[in-house]
Order: sequence, then structure tokens, then C-alpha cells
Amino acid sequence: MRRKFFGKELLWGMPIAVGMAFIGEALALWLALEQPMATGLIAALAYLGPRGSEVLFMVRGEGGEGLKEERGCASG
Repeated sequence: MRRKFFGKELLWGMPIAVGMAFIGEALALWLALEQPMATGLIAALAYLGPRGSEVLFMVRGEGGEGLKEERGCASG
């Protein structure tokens, strides 16, 4: 199913992107990143959103095992 660009989903997506931008700004300050890198981090987090960030950290922290379990794959 294809979504419209300007639809009611945009009303939910914009506040989430702004919230992730605030989180990215705080993370960039905590990591003491300079301006170009801080902007990239903020843009990446705003694009991923909360669900994408959760999956990214889950895969990174568990060595990829978390993603296999989420997909329902049997781990060897």
C-alpha cells in the first residue's frame, strides 16, 4: 500500500522527527562532536526514528542476534 506524501501520517511523523532531532543534539553534545558530524548524527537519527534506532542498537549490542530473533530465524 502506497502512502500519500502529504497525509495524516505526516502529522505523526513530524513530531517524532523533531523529538529525534533533540535526542540527536543531546547525543552530539555528549559525544563532543563538531558541527558537520553533529548535523549528520541528528539527520540520521531523525530519519531512522525511534523504531529504526531501537533496531540499530539492538543489532549492534547483540552482535546481530537480536535481528535474527525479531525476524523469526532460528539461531544456529
